[in-house]
Amino acid sequence: MKAIVYQNIKETEFIINLWLEQYEKPERLNFAIVLKEENILIGGIDVVGYLDGTPVIGYVISRKYWNNGYVTEACKTLLNYLFDQGYEKVRIDAVVENIGSNKVIQKCGGKLINTIDDFDVNGKTVLVRIDINSPVDPNSGIILDDTRMKLHAETIKELSMKGAKTVIMAHQSRPGKNDFTTLEQHATVLSKAVGLEVKYVDSIFSSKARESIIALEPGQILLLENVRFFSEEQLKRSADEEATSVLVKTLTPLVDYFVNDAFAAAHRSQTSLVGFTRTVPSAAGRVMEKELTVIQNALDNVEHPCVFLL
Repeated sequence: MKAIVYQNIKETEFIINLWLEQYEKPERLNFAIVLKEENILIGGIDVVGYLDGTPVIGYVISRKYWNNGYVTEACKTLLNYLFDQGYEKVRIDAVVENIGSNKVIQKCGGKLINTIDDFDVNGKTVLVRIDINSPVDPNSGIILDDTRMKLHAETIKELSMKGAKTVIMAHQSRPGKNDFTTLEQHATVLSKAVGLEVKYVDSIFSSKARESIIALEPGQILLLENVRFFSEEQLKRSADEEATSVLVKTLTPLVDYFVNDAFAAAHRSQTSLVGFTRTVPSAAGRVMEKELTVIQNALDNVEHPCVFLL
């Protein structure tokens, strides 16, 4: 099979449509690559939009063909074209669910994930999902361990220092448990860990919460109520389905970026974890970035013999 270069780009419109709500509207460059096997469309690659002025390459390919080198070759072709057009930086996004697609992106010169470094957050409202689920004394209700608060402090403080209006979502336990509480105390403990005031509002997306978000000044930090007070939070749905929830629809117009730093909860397909990735530009926080880097290095740079313990 060969990658076919089209000047007529109608056949790659489906690629653009996958990212319509995530990036700035693309300026069509009249260049796209369609991947075919025996004249059957199996994938394609195109510029799907822009992120802070940087063109974003998006590709999609059938699971059956993702690991055959075609995408790597196609990415390089389009990258060279963009560099010839004068762009100094290009990002790559993908719709390939198979483990291993990260290697394809790396071979093409792209990054595995967006991070805080990829966004200019000054004056922007950044919604951050963290995991500060902590042990609580069953008698006094006092938080017994602030380890997770300290870990997430780096991400929160960095955003604040860069002038972001930081809005935090988090959970504590789950319905039916003795330690299923509000996050009022967490805000106090988190303030100490970050070294900055973390405001608290006893709501997630009500008018009170929305007004609190809108009132934020650059550098200020707000912790929303326990996100698991929202009844739909623990439903197991796809990211596309979660994006239609009232939580996502209500808060999306108020935020510019979404940062997921909740690595410990990242295995869950829940509203606050995956829903916003379909509606606003998203990135990994510092905790998430470090964990994913360690895992990827372990997979890509394996020395034998080796043993993985889970």
